[in-house]
Amino acid sequence: SYVYSTMRLFAVTPLIALMVSSSAFLLSSQPVSTHRRRFQRKASEPIDAEVTLPEVEAAVAKLREIAADCGLCGLDASAGQKKRIDEAITELTQLAGPATASAESIDGVWTLLYSNAPDIVGLKSQAPIGGRLRRVGQEIDGFGGRINNVIEYEANDASRGLAARLPQALQTWDPAEDVVVQRVGLKFEIKEPDTVELFVAGISVAPKLFGRELPNFGSADGPSSPLPFPNLPFGFFKVLYNDGELRIIRTGQNWVSVNERRQQSAAPGIEVS
Repeated sequence: SYVYSTMRLFAVTPLIALMVSSSAFLLSSQPVSTHRRRFQRKASEPIDAEVTLPEVEAAVAKLREIAADCGLCGLDASAGQKKRIDEAITELTQLAGPATASAESIDGVWTLLYSNAPDIVGLKSQAPIGGRLRRVGQEIDGFGGRINNVIEYEANDASRGLAARLPQALQTWDPAEDVVVQRVGLKFEIKEPDTVELFVAGISVAPKLFGRELPNFGSADGPSSPLPFPNLPFGFFKVLYNDGELRIIRTGQNWVSVNERRQQSAAPGIEVS
C-alpha cells in the first residue's frame, strides 16, 4: 500500500546515511593478551626506556579532554580543535606503538566520542522532524564476529515543550523517553593484525513514540532485512589504538574516530539501547 511504502522509504532513507557513517567505526578480534590501560609495541621492538605508562595515560587523558570540548561525537569541533585532536592522536599512537586488539577487548557497548568523517558530522542535520541526535555508538559481539552500528534520536526541546502544553488528560507519557534507534548490522573478518574487513548483514529501525514501543522495521541480523543484497563488502578499518576502554581507528577513507566503552558485554543478541 502507499502508506506501507512511505513508511519503508522513511525508514530506509536515514539508514543509508547510517550505513555510510559506519565507516567511522572499528572492530578487531585477533586473540592477544590485553590489559586495561596497557600500550602495545611490536614484540621485536624494545619499549623505549623514556616512554612510561603514565605518559601514555596522560596522552589518553589529553585526547579525552579535547574531544569533550568538541560536542556530541565531535560534531561541534572547530578547525583548530580538529587539528588538536589529530595532534593528540599522533602523540598517543607514537607513544603506545602499534595497536593490537582482542575479541575480549572490543566486546561490549561503545559510544562515539569523536569523528571527523563527513557522514558522522552530517548526522546532526539529519534528525527526524521533532527529534535530535542523542548518541552514536556500537554494540559489539567480539566473539561472535558481529557488530551493530547504532544511531539514537530523541525528542528535541520543541517537541517536549509542545507535549508539556497538552491538556493534562493527554499527558500520559514522558516525551523524554521517546527514542528512535537505527541499526546497521555487520559481520567482520580479520585480514591483518590491524586491518578489519566488514560485510553488511542487515538494517533495522526501533521506534518508541508517545510512550509506546512500536513494531521494529527490518532486522540488523539479516533475516527480514529490507536489504536486497546482504553480506556485501563494507570497507575496512585500521586500528590505531585500543586499550580496552578507548579505541581509535582510521578508515579506508582516512577518517578517524574515537570510541569509549560504555558497557562490558553486548552479547548475546546485542540488542542494547
